[in-house]
Amino acid sequence: MKILCLSDLHRVIADVLALKEQNHWIASLLSKYSPDAVLITGDIFESDLGVNPYEELHKLFRGIPVICTLGNHEFVYMTVDSVLKNYKDQYKPEKYNVHYLDIIGHYDIDTVRFFGNVLWYDGTMRTIQNQVLADFADGRWLDRTIVDFNPAKECGKCIEQILKNQPEDWQTGILCTHCVPAVEMNGHFREGLRQPFDAFSGVTWLLKKVKCDYAISGHTHRRIIGKMIDGVKCINVGNDYCPPFQHYLLEI
Repeated sequence: MKILCLSDLHRVIADVLALKEQNHWIASLLSKYSPDAVLITGDIFESDLGVNPYEELHKLFRGIPVICTLGNHEFVYMTVDSVLKNYKDQYKPEKYNVHYLDIIGHYDIDTVRFFGNVLWYDGTMRTIQNQVLADFADGRWLDRTIVDFNPAKECGKCIEQILKNQPEDWQTGILCTHCVPAVEMNGHFREGLRQPFDAFSGVTWLLKKVKCDYAISGHTHRRIIGKMIDGVKCINVGNDYCPPFQHYLLEI
């Protein structure tokens, strides 16, 4: 199975030129690889999106199965519950071959199980002593606009869902998260450098508890490919807001 891994597409519909450039890049990837599935680990659209995300992705990827997670950008200016309800209400798998793991928990293709979600953050990656998550990097982090948001509480819900949807023994498990499930996947950490944004990267310990063969993430915009962490092959696609766009082809 060939899985085209993408992340952090940040498809702002109003930015017509950037969108056309990204569409051309995606079309070239589909022609080059002919993937069996596409995996996108969050920050696909912005929260004020005026289109149906399922329809958009179904058209963009020509009906190839698309497995997604939400990212933090899908939630800004909204409540977590309202965003989840919106994506749940629009889910029509009989019409659009697009599947958000935050909504359905897992998605199986043959012997491969995709499972995961946005995986918020619990503060375990903070590098500044006594940093409070609710400070949102001194007001500079966009997630401060999420309404009634308690990141550690929401992170706990994400982890509970992940643990309930782990693969069976006979399945290949792919943990798909927006935020990173291990500190080595952050990519921002530098020796002696501490920054307020580290706390919002993800969690430090999840791979020690979850049964999976691969862990795919995004969020930090730092590319990390093939690193083995707790026996799991880890991939942070590393895409950023602008070209050159990043991708990874996972072959199982």
